[in-house]
Amino acid sequence: MSDQEFNRIVGQYADIVYRVALSYTGAPQDAEDVVQTTFMKLLTGNREFRDEEHIRRWLIRVTVNECNSLWSSFWRRNVEYSDVPATEPEFSIEERQDLYQAVMNLPAKCRIVVHLFYYEDYSSKEIAALLHMREATVRTRLVRARKLLRQQLKEAWEDEE
Repeated sequence: MSDQEFNRIVGQYADIVYRVALSYTGAPQDAEDVVQTTFMKLLTGNREFRDEEHIRRWLIRVTVNECNSLWSSFWRRNVEYSDVPATEPEFSIEERQDLYQAVMNLPAKCRIVVHLFYYEDYSSKEIAALLHMREATVRTRLVRARKLLRQQLKEAWEDEE
């Protein structure tokens, strides 16, 4: 892969890879590590892509794999983080900020499915292929996530009254 092609792919997909990693890990520092590792694999690998969608799917799949590797690493299992302030996206509408917080409070298994479904516009069938799971599992996780979000947001709105 040429330097120009690599730079184009990074420029076009870095944001998507970061959002997927952040939704999976929940920590900006971990997400940045995953993004770096993902693009290093792209740079060092000798891969041919059919089209832009193939590149996007490959990057998302590698990102998810790297997030899983991060969660299963010795360091992650044996070290606890202190409360490090997370950098969050700025929202002009208060309700969207509440929604972002609620999504980030979901378990990682639900959070990644919600992100791919609602933010990246993948169908449950496409998500199942990306995450190597059954489509029914994806739908179940979406239902659970919606239920948890409804509960969290209802509590948040009741607290404001």
